[in-house]
Amino acid sequence: VQGYNGGDDCEVSVTFKIDNEVTETKNITVCKNEYGFALCRVSMAARAGKHIVSVNDVETELTVLSKSLPKLDGGFAMIGPPNDRIPVNALREDLKSFTDDQWKEYIKRLTEIGCECIIFHNCQEYLIYNNFKPSPGDLTAHYPSKLYPKSDIKADDPIKDVLEVGEEYGIKVFLSVGNCYGHTACDDDFYEMFELYGKYKSFYGWYLSNEVNMKVFNPEAWETLKHQAEVIRKISPVKPVLISPFEFPGEETIEYIKQNNVFDIMMPQDCVGQGRLNINESHDMHKKLKSACDEVNKHLWANCEAFNFKDGILVPRYKDGGMNGENGFIAQIQAVRPYAEKIMNFAYTGFFAPTGFTPEVGGKAAVKQFEDYLEYLSLYKNSSEEEVMN
Repeated sequence: VQGYNGGDDCEVSVTFKIDNEVTETKNITVCKNEYGFALCRVSMAARAGKHIVSVNDVETELTVLSKSLPKLDGGFAMIGPPNDRIPVNALREDLKSFTDDQWKEYIKRLTEIGCECIIFHNCQEYLIYNNFKPSPGDLTAHYPSKLYPKSDIKADDPIKDVLEVGEEYGIKVFLSVGNCYGHTACDDDFYEMFELYGKYKSFYGWYLSNEVNMKVFNPEAWETLKHQAEVIRKISPVKPVLISPFEFPGEETIEYIKQNNVFDIMMPQDCVGQGRLNINESHDMHKKLKSACDEVNKHLWANCEAFNFKDGILVPRYKDGGMNGENGFIAQIQAVRPYAEKIMNFAYTGFFAPTGFTPEVGGKAAVKQFEDYLEYLSLYKNSSEEEVMN
């Protein structure tokens, strides 16, 4: 729990309860014009059902599921990729043309396919990434920043737009810091974004955009993520840190994540859409990471890729049967469900286009993918889970 103190320095007592039973009481000092934080960790294993959680007698309802269904819980939103990034040539112009109102409407429409979480992809972005050798002068922000010039998107502040929709619809939002093209983020990025958006209840956590290869161990890259996590925990220790590395993890990676407090949520790219791994390998990767995460009390989510490459361009899934084939997108979800608490996808924007929404990012194929997934979800309303799984 966090709270802002607009008055004088004070001492605050915070009592956490579950079903009216006190789990922990913490006394914290909150300085004037600063945030105060109190964190309580409680295992809810073997406690499926509805519970009442309260903080200083302010109550909220919590539902613990006995198991999770094979469906998406949320996914990424790209805002405006670099102008020379060829794989997104079919998406870039439409994405950058979104107005603030269109961003709000798009996120609302995603709730039709069960979206409960949005992860921003690269809130700080290069105009030109120059094949991963960008010029610092080309670094921009997709929001009103004092650190970087504004990017060339049409919307004034899509982050604010999505957070506001999140408040209305109960969508959790992860703000990304850095990007995967060379800007690993500086400390000031975190402080600025928290100052701008820390007031929103829908601001659920932080996503570290620097993608790390788990097969080829790179200690410098992991230490960068570790430092960023430390900065976050100074600013907002109650907000989880999410990372999404790629490739099948080697033993050095497994040992590192066991011994270092880098993240709260591990969300590996399943690498199926891009062809680095097949569905069986994705299953085995998540099984291996689940064991490691359980050992150090970390969460494991999944990042299922909703795209393929076609002539070097990112397009909605069409290989292996597309949505419903033997090795299609639904099979990707079902493969990781036994191990992942939540399943995200990369990405909503460009690969799931709501019917009738304009601009139609990703074209007719993205509309079809949206409609095919909506049809898959409708099976749950008329069938048992076993029938859907089969």
